[in-house]
Amino acid sequence: MELPFLLAAFLSVFVLFIGFVWNKYLQPPSDFPTNLPVIPLYFSLLGYLTDRGQDELYNQYLRDPLNEFGAVIIFFGSRWNILVQRPSYLAEIFKNSGEYAKSGNQKKIPYSVVAALTGDNIISAHGDNWNLYRRIMKKGTQRKLDLQTVRSMRLKVGKVAGVLREQNNRGLEVVSLDNLIQRLSMDMLGVGMLETDFQTIEDPNARIFYLHNNIKKAIFNPLFLNFPILDRIIPTRWRIFKLIQQLEEELLSRTINICNTSSSSRTKRDTPTDIPLEPTSLITDMQDALFRSSWTRRQCLDNLKIIFIAGHENLHQHLVSLFFLLGTHPHAMQTLHKELSKAAHDAGHITNDPLSTEALDHLPYLTATCYEALRLLPPIPQLINRKTTDPVLLGGKIPIPEGTYVGWTAFGAHRDTSSPNPYPYSSTSLDKFDPSRWGNTIDEIRRVHRRTQARGEFVAFTGGMRACLGQAYADDVAKLVLDAMVRGVGMWEVVGKEDVKMTPGGLLRPRGLRIRFVEK
Repeated sequence: MELPFLLAAFLSVFVLFIGFVWNKYLQPPSDFPTNLPVIPLYFSLLGYLTDRGQDELYNQYLRDPLNEFGAVIIFFGSRWNILVQRPSYLAEIFKNSGEYAKSGNQKKIPYSVVAALTGDNIISAHGDNWNLYRRIMKKGTQRKLDLQTVRSMRLKVGKVAGVLREQNNRGLEVVSLDNLIQRLSMDMLGVGMLETDFQTIEDPNARIFYLHNNIKKAIFNPLFLNFPILDRIIPTRWRIFKLIQQLEEELLSRTINICNTSSSSRTKRDTPTDIPLEPTSLITDMQDALFRSSWTRRQCLDNLKIIFIAGHENLHQHLVSLFFLLGTHPHAMQTLHKELSKAAHDAGHITNDPLSTEALDHLPYLTATCYEALRLLPPIPQLINRKTTDPVLLGGKIPIPEGTYVGWTAFGAHRDTSSPNPYPYSSTSLDKFDPSRWGNTIDEIRRVHRRTQARGEFVAFTGGMRACLGQAYADDVAKLVLDAMVRGVGMWEVVGKEDVKMTPGGLLRPRGLRIRFVEK
């Protein structure tokens, strides 16, 4: 009698398990909108199982349904989500941040490696925490680069330019451009915003670069991005949590222990918390907030990490994409070279001395080139970090239940065909690289940029009140780098451009980019 009973019990548990898996993973929840197409679950594995880039996967599986319906139901991060592309829907989401509340990895998948890395921070927090972080960090992240900082950053760019110039003079292909640009981006952030020199350009074995690179490889594996529950199951993932702790310690030690009051030479001020201190930097603002007990050590550390990660990773992807796009569009590079050379001549430069950030900011073709690269290859191509706080009717036609995660594809929104061409200065396909679509004068370009951001047509830095605070910094640094490379090193072309593939998941950039200089 015991055997049939045990068999029946086992079968019952097995059936319940299959039912749980079916309802949790294999099909969307029953209250999800029925007027949206469902992207097959196996799509989530294609970036892991195949060699296709995110652009290829988008074109084959997402482009048509997103263009037709404006949104789809997709599996990501161990759950079913609503992924939005139509700009009018995006503008509605950004405008109604109360109904579509920020809910980052620390809320969505708190057990995961990526949640341990990012924590609760200014990008993903909502409500009181976000207001607190923004009050502490806004001035520092938006501070204009002073002359001394710019000089230090130029020295970093100059060292990379020297490496590339040497390769050029020797007639060699630059094979590891991706690695070199990441080191440059990391050092530029340290010097430009974190008041430290990570020295990853000078030291190929820099510990912070080693730690971050190993964590990054683990995090942006498409399998674990889609199924982060595996972080709790697979023992090899547990070591990543230890690497994150080591990265925290390294960041603290390299940024004068800003989140460690006991090791600071500064003393807590006997100043009421409602009296602002004199304007300083991001680092000292974060430190002062800790001294005043405005936030906890953990909050300070999580925000330090997100500034480090987002501040250099987005720039890294953007710069590699710029090298790729200019290297595959020689006319655009020639036009850019002429504009930069003329600006240098007008400024009285007789050598390759870098132009000022103010001068660079007023160059129309340079500005349009940076915007166009962000439009065509946004560093963060997809982001799902909003959660509905009430039932909503998106666009007046898509019913989304409370507690649903909603995100968007910047890669798709920048190519969306549901509305008239948002770029009046060119009718070129939105799949093509064409800086002229932004306009001919700096005023025209800025006007198009503001309008497309407001309408949800350009969301490289998202939009609304939650637009990235560091976008001006990223723009300044990208222009500094392009000026040094285009005028200081020479023209280049991409080696094997037909074989270049985009990353399979996570951040977007060309993989394994190699360039050859064709004109000194």
